[in-house]
Amino acid sequence: LGKIHSVDFINPLKILVFYKDFNTAVLLDNQLSEISKITLNDWNIVAQTCSIASQNRLWVYDNLTNQLILVDYLNKKNTLINQPFKNTFKYYKSDYNNWICVSERNTVLIYDNYGKVTSGYSVPEFDKMMFTQNLNILFSLNDNLYLYKGEKLGKELIFSSDKPLKDFHY
Repeated sequence: LGKIHSVDFINPLKILVFYKDFNTAVLLDNQLSEISKITLNDWNIVAQTCSIASQNRLWVYDNLTNQLILVDYLNKKNTLINQPFKNTFKYYKSDYNNWICVSERNTVLIYDNYGKVTSGYSVPEFDKMMFTQNLNILFSLNDNLYLYKGEKLGKELIFSSDKPLKDFHY
């Protein structure tokens, strides 16, 4: 199927491998045997991102409509979650019940299964980022690593180096 775009292993018993070039998601079991192959072209979706949601569904960001969609791959149904995004996003993360993105304006938006936006706070400028527990943010900027604990507590420098910081993991 080509180059792997992303792998989602929230549930180690159901691993999602997304092939963006072929607009296909493959679900694997814990032995890496194929459970299901989902061709998003069947739903007229051109996916930018794809990740696991609850109740046999997938979070899919449709590149054509700029909308977030919950795809129920067993019942062959999909649910639009939001109105089209006005801006693109720089970062996204999902779990079973929420899809979290950071817009180009550095605003965090959290969508639940019903399409309700439950947040809209700003985050500092970043090169790379990831959410930690309690929606704290670990981010890099200019080869420094910071922990951001919200607008009231601000950011805290965790690591500084003269060498380039290529990547980090939590």
